[in-house]
Amino acid sequence: MLRRPVGSGRSVAGSTISRLKTTRSAGRIGVTVENSWDPEAGPSRKNGVGLKNVQRRLEARYGTEARLEAKAEEEVFRVSLSFPAEAEGKA
Repeated sequence: MLRRPVGSGRSVAGSTISRLKTTRSAGRIGVTVENSWDPEAGPSRKNGVGLKNVQRRLEARYGTEARLEAKAEEEVFRVSLSFPAEAEGKA
């Protein structure tokens, strides 16, 4: 997911991940990634394929226990993931 900046397909040229936050609480892992984006730019040719792939992988691993939320607010695009924490060594 961190290979390229996240976004809705409307990134700012040269955009980078501006914030990465991870949490572990109440048996869950949370990951939030933010980057800048241009709300007036046209959609990209990929149409959110990367986010769809992440969603499918989360569902395959954790079923209905996984959450992915993506939303744009002004000039920031945010993706938040939440899934069950696993004990070390369990995969």
